[in-house]
Amino acid sequence: MHNGQELIVRIRAHRPGDRLELTVVRAGRERAVTVTLGSADGT
Repeated sequence: MHNGQELIVRIRAHRPGDRLELTVVRAGRERAVTVTLGSADGT
């Protein structure tokens, strides 16, 4: 992804409770992280 807006669009294609694996690149190093989506109202 190239920007935060693209990330938002991709996340919105999923539902609260879905688990997503993301690869984050920081300081030239890659790290895989798994996140569980919540809802906008916190439930």
